[in-house]
Amino acid sequence: MLEIAVCDDDIADLECAVTMLHKIFTSQQITYHIEQFVSTNQMLENISRIDIGILDISMEELNGIKLGRKLKEKFPGCEISVYYEL
Repeated sequence: MLEIAVCDDDIADLECAVTMLHKIFTSQQITYHIEQFVSTNQMLENISRIDIGILDISMEELNGIKLGRKLKEKFPGCEISVYYEL
């Protein structure tokens, strides 16, 4: 099962990203679990496993690039994607 984490401090964009991921993985019949976060600090504190991280580039606590670097340090095998706007 793929463990996916999505972080965006804009709830509407977060929900949009999760909906798109749900459609993609369901259509491909891939087993997955998505964790949603509106806070970068909350994400870093609560993630214990991650295969894919989908991150907003512009967030107040920590931008998506810096968050992605921290996630790669903690989970070297994870794949990170950073987006600007949906």
